[in-house]
Amino acid sequence: QIPNSASSSPPQYDILVMPSTEKVFPEVEALPGARPNPAHLSLARNEYEAVQLVLRSQTTPLVQVTVEPSPLHQVNGAGTIARRHISWSPVGFVKTKKASYNVPHVGWWPDILPEAAPFDVKQRWWQPIWLTVFVPPGTPPGEYRGIVTIRPANAQAQQVQLVVTVWDFELPTTPTLKTAFDVYPSRIHSAYSTFFPQWWDAWKSRLGGTELLEQRFYDDLIRHRLAPILNMEPNRPEVVRYLGRMREQGLSAFAIGPHIGSFDSNWPKDP
Repeated sequence: QIPNSASSSPPQYDILVMPSTEKVFPEVEALPGARPNPAHLSLARNEYEAVQLVLRSQTTPLVQVTVEPSPLHQVNGAGTIARRHISWSPVGFVKTKKASYNVPHVGWWPDILPEAAPFDVKQRWWQPIWLTVFVPPGTPPGEYRGIVTIRPANAQAQQVQLVVTVWDFELPTTPTLKTAFDVYPSRIHSAYSTFFPQWWDAWKSRLGGTELLEQRFYDDLIRHRLAPILNMEPNRPEVVRYLGRMREQGLSAFAIGPHIGSFDSNWPKDP
């Protein structure tokens, strides 16, 4: 924590570490399970794993915060995990309402992972940064260390040490457990247009448009060895080429026909 020796000093802020399996609600007083610097991860080769770095300023909002990970270097060896294999995103929130059934929390709920860009942090608001490390195939096993620099525009930079253990085995790109998870593009569109209209307008104006946004969801599922169901019609050459690329990335299964999963699906006789 940065000392505050005078009223004109930059804002103080804390950085805590939370596992990726825990949800960080921004307006609670304390974070059960949080720990101080450093952040630890353990993963196999050809695997992605994430950890949360959580910021909070008690006195003043933080503005235009950037995150700067360094490469990771092997402690007892010459191995390196390059900077391009470390990604981050500020966690976005959706405000939920009271449901007709019991839920653990009502209010601001961590949900979306927008693109990495400078962000602001409200006063007394827990703001997670989702930090993801990928260990490429062939990386030597052992312990790796690096630094993540948190740099607000209106406060002093702080550093979090990142300690990564790479196990001595490698996960296959295509898992042996076949999966097929429903992903509805219409619900992606609805969520973005309702909760994040500023991002939705930006996606619609991009080259590739909303199809590129949908593809990012599919790619993220595959990176984590979950297959989107896709509902493809493989009698079209462009679909065959697309499925070939997805299979190379690790797609383990997909559905044939646009209505698979519903009753009486009988593709292609009844498309």
